[in-house]
Amino acid sequence: MFKCLTALILVFALLSTGSVYAGGIEWNVDPDFKKNTASLELSGAICAGNDGKQNWCYAINDEKKYFQLFSIDGRTLKPGKRIRILEKRGADGNKNGEPDLEAIAYANGFVYMVGSHGRSRKKGELDSDSFWLFRMPVDSETGQPQFEVSNNAVSVKIEKVNTLRVIIKNTDGLREFAEIRLQENGANVEGIAVLEADLFFGFRAPVTKDGTVVLQVAVDRLFGESTSEPVRHFLNLGTNYGIRDMVAHDGRILILTGGAQDHQLVPVVWSWRPESTPRLLTVLDTPSGYKAESLMVLEQDDDHLKVLVLFDSRKNGEPLEFEIPSK
Repeated sequence: MFKCLTALILVFALLSTGSVYAGGIEWNVDPDFKKNTASLELSGAICAGNDGKQNWCYAINDEKKYFQLFSIDGRTLKPGKRIRILEKRGADGNKNGEPDLEAIAYANGFVYMVGSHGRSRKKGELDSDSFWLFRMPVDSETGQPQFEVSNNAVSVKIEKVNTLRVIIKNTDGLREFAEIRLQENGANVEGIAVLEADLFFGFRAPVTKDGTVVLQVAVDRLFGESTSEPVRHFLNLGTNYGIRDMVAHDGRILILTGGAQDHQLVPVVWSWRPESTPRLLTVLDTPSGYKAESLMVLEQDDDHLKVLVLFDSRKNGEPLEFEIPSK
């Protein structure tokens, strides 16, 4: 009852200010993302570089050991080559697990990708390969990878670290939920954004009386030798609402929220600057039963943002374009 009440309050608040935008504009995908399970489980997408041409974009999934290039042509996503991110087998000859990629971000010549850092949802299994944080160098203007693209071998230029796993287990407000099942409010990363020299990780769960968690960690703490302390933020985003994606834009972080576990809640977009209170931007008018999983910024004018939303368990993410308030 409370989760339904929360959704109704959010919708009513936005209707009263005229901020709900009816429906979305359908986009095409041609050809399909590869392969079947991956195309159904797209979990994040970004376009890298600073030239604004959207020729070098990347889509991740939580089912395979690769991610995939795509470009944007009008209102069509055009998937390209796959890039292997984890070898099929480890140095010991044993089969590697899945990296369970849940979020992707770009900043300053690097694409960052992060695994869920949680147990598998269906069986509650603990797979060490879902605890990697990856960093890939790209051209800062075009976003093109700085190595030969291959689905057969992992480039030596793609770094992977498991420092975030240790930090989660040692951070108040997270350690109590580390590596337990999502259904039991276990820690699960689903968003990543970069502001200046820090990475921000948004958690689908836990959600507690204090709010939903965002963890701020210096890039050099994760990929270098810095000993700077992480900062844990609690955000009030609504009862049973967890973070489903984040994107840094114009000096702030846009946060896409949805049900923390299997709650059927309408997706909501917030604007947040660290050390401030999140501002509700809009409730997305999405098809019934669709779970918004990924948020990309396409364009901005003085008053509005055009964003592209991908959906969980839908072929090719069934992308929809929305116009939302920019402030």
